[in-house]
Amino acid sequence: MIRYLVGRIPSIAVVLFVASIIAFLLPRLAPGDPAIIIAGPDATPEVIEAIRREAGLDQPLILQYLT
Repeated sequence: MIRYLVGRIPSIAVVLFVASIIAFLLPRLAPGDPAIIIAGPDATPEVIEAIRREAGLDQPLILQYLT
């Protein structure tokens, strides 16, 4: 039983990694800017930029994923 579990751990790690990438990318593939959606339609450009900075949306995708 232990040998079976040790053999399955690498495949479990790969599945979790792929699932985390999919969960990360799906909202970014949706149409629209998340910062504008959060801020609302009447938000000023300064508020939208502040939301982008606060949420880390101004960083490259790889840094967003790592954080």
